[in-house]
Amino acid sequence: MMRVFSSRRESITADLRGRAERFEQRYGRAPSQRELAHLAQASNFSTRNPKHGALDLAQAHAGWADKLAHTLGMSLASVAPSVWHSQSRHAGARPRGAGGAALTELELARAAQKAVALAQQDKSAWTRADVIKYLGRVLPRSGRDPAAAAALLENVADRALASEFEPIACLEAPEPLDVPSSLLRADGRSVYQRHGGTRYATRAQLAMEERMAAQGSAVGAPRVSRAEAAHALGADPARLQDALARRAQNTRDAHDARTGSGLREDQAAAALAALTDGQLVSVLNAPAGAGKTRVLAEAARIWAVAGLGPVIGITPSQSARNTLAAGHQTFAGKLADRQSQRIPSEDPDYGDIGPAFPAWTGPGREPILQPPKPEIPPSPQILERAMVRDADWEAVD
Repeated sequence: MMRVFSSRRESITADLRGRAERFEQRYGRAPSQRELAHLAQASNFSTRNPKHGALDLAQAHAGWADKLAHTLGMSLASVAPSVWHSQSRHAGARPRGAGGAALTELELARAAQKAVALAQQDKSAWTRADVIKYLGRVLPRSGRDPAAAAALLENVADRALASEFEPIACLEAPEPLDVPSSLLRADGRSVYQRHGGTRYATRAQLAMEERMAAQGSAVGAPRVSRAEAAHALGADPARLQDALARRAQNTRDAHDARTGSGLREDQAAAALAALTDGQLVSVLNAPAGAGKTRVLAEAARIWAVAGLGPVIGITPSQSARNTLAAGHQTFAGKLADRQSQRIPSEDPDYGDIGPAFPAWTGPGREPILQPPKPEIPPSPQILERAMVRDADWEAVD
């Protein structure tokens, strides 16, 4: 049927063949792929019939029906039902796959589990719409009426959320007060809640997150002493503690004040907390442009110079890796400049008194910036390795 009605392709192919032959006769070689694409575009334009006026749908419909009857001996009205398989459908019929065969419960269960796994892989908490989206991708898409296919997706999604195929938890907290019936939608949710906003997660995902939280809250990881960290940051420990507790007398002045390391007092306070808390996982959460990369670069320098081991930076993208590396290089150069400064003596015959800033003693190992990798959250395996190697993990959001 497609060959009968697709005469345009035949005309384009014939015209393109002639253009390719003329090209070869003129240039003595066959056209390249790029040149062939240009020739095909020219054939497309040259074989297109101009349209004059509005299309008469009734006349076109009659022409299609007559052409189909004379070439294939079938009526145009029988095409749609043959595609939808509506003649063989009846009430309560089981869903059918691509070949028209009914889908078994095992196939539906596997499709539901795969859809839930895809939704969970994409987001830590997902909605019913996410499950329906992935069900539409994993279930056969042909051989069913569109209305029946939509009903199948809705039904399988509801069964999946009811933990029929694997344990799933609803993450929506109950309403603190009874909502009047006048403020409830048809789905039973309040009109003040986002439509379709209920989020879910698999029990396996929640168990893994609980395990990660338990491991991340463990203490005993290597740390820098508060006095040593404050000295390296060039700041007063008491002022940094006030900044952490938000007890600064003037928040704006505390935000603008600079420490000896070049960090603002709020940035230095964040670095102090990460370096001295002794926790396996430390999280720095700040908006874009707050200076998280600068804080990490300075913390990496202090950590390595203190002899606590190399620092590995893992970033979700190449640009983030470049930013982190540039921040490290900036602070490394600043440290070298500071340590090269000398205090001049008033006696010209004596020279200088000594370094303006005390030099660090220790292994002096430089932080290691790892090549770009995919975004990796602190999985249980990474946390276990950190505990085994007596290391620390810092996450930035």
